Amino acid sequence: MRLESLRVFLAGACIGDDDLLEVDVVNPNFKACRLLRPLEGTKQAGNLWMVGNNKTINKGLGFEQCAFEPNVWRKVTSDGIIYLAVYVDNVVLRYPLAARPT
Repeated sequence: MRLESLRVFLAGACIGDDDLLEVDVVNPNFKACRLLRPLEGTKQAGNLWMVGNNKTINKGLGFEQCAFEPNVWRKVTSDGIIYLAVYVDNVVLRYPLAARPT
């Protein structure tokens, strides 16, 4: 995710009075992503990481990818729109108070 996109993402959260949840993917207390083999040191590490993210986020969780920023997804729910952003090994969720994840 580009820095400019992150700034817009966070500004939208402020304007919409949304909550933010930031999670470090490599944190041992958060078991959301599991690498089946190491990616570091390969030329295609970033590409492989994004392909895995897309499969999980698009198909597994039902989010749709932003056309202008490939590291931002959104999901429309009855409580509002939930946004998900990925940068490096961090995930940020932006959601309205009514759609608080459990």
